[in-house]
Amino acid sequence: MNIDILINNIGINNYIKGIKDIDLEDWERIFNTNVFKPMYLTQKIVEMMINNPQEKSIVFITSTHKSAISRFVSYSASKTALAMIIKELAINLAPYNIRVNGIAPGWVAEDEKKKPYYHQYIPFHQSSINPCYIGRSAVYLASTIIFLILPLVQ
Repeated sequence: MNIDILINNIGINNYIKGIKDIDLEDWERIFNTNVFKPMYLTQKIVEMMINNPQEKSIVFITSTHKSAISRFVSYSASKTALAMIIKELAINLAPYNIRVNGIAPGWVAEDEKKKPYYHQYIPFHQSSINPCYIGRSAVYLASTIIFLILPLVQ
């Protein structure tokens, strides 16, 4: 079987804000779900992708917690770890013709009229994003061949 696209999208949060209220089991559960499970799946799929000569793409959909403060310590830490993993995988898998990208939309929600919700912790206009835009981004990143155009050197 040839697999040429993997979309990783998983995450849980315990909604515990303070460090003093989080126990080790919470941290393990959140990191297991948000970091280790996507990495395990990615590793298994990459094993299949490496021998496929076609262009391949891995897209992670994750939150923007590497720079935005959400006040959920374990969740933010797990998503920041995943953001760095995406960067490392992009470099590590490039020789195998596998592109790795990440989509970091932040909070995703809309009301019954498809209008984004207000959210006080969203830095850009305190507005969430509509889910349809994330799906469109994932399709674009999974299907686009990126060309590097270099200027002519004389």
